[in-house]
Amino acid sequence: MSQKIAIVIRGIPGSGKTTFASLFSRISECKIHSVDDLHVDRSGNFSWDENNCDQIYKKNLENFRKDCLKGVHIVVCDCVNYKVSHIQDYLDIAKEFGYRSYVVTSEFIPISESSSLNKHKVPVSKLEKFYNEWESWPVIEKVKGLIFK
Repeated sequence: MSQKIAIVIRGIPGSGKTTFASLFSRISECKIHSVDDLHVDRSGNFSWDENNCDQIYKKNLENFRKDCLKGVHIVVCDCVNYKVSHIQDYLDIAKEFGYRSYVVTSEFIPISESSSLNKHKVPVSKLEKFYNEWESWPVIEKVKGLIFK
């Protein structure tokens, strides 16, 4: 059996994360875990619910874990993942189940472009939070720790 793969996509809303995941799914059979898919109302329409963001994030992570447990060959996380801890949560699960992991960061775009491109109309105040609190990946201390082991 070939190596199982986990891909963690991160980027500002409107930067093309979901488009990339969709294109990737056309060339390779994979299971995509998108937080956007969990922000839906009873009619199936996208509905941003700021009060339930933490629960939705946890549900996406739980779904990712379930597919890793099942041994799905390629699992993809499509989420803003602006904090290193968010990325690390997915990477830890992938490692636990023997996956090779890749982190893909989309190109940064201006807030004005993000505001007009993101299909979910994320408020500018939330976009500013993502930009202001964005953490770089990889964390250089972790990389140095791996090199000198």
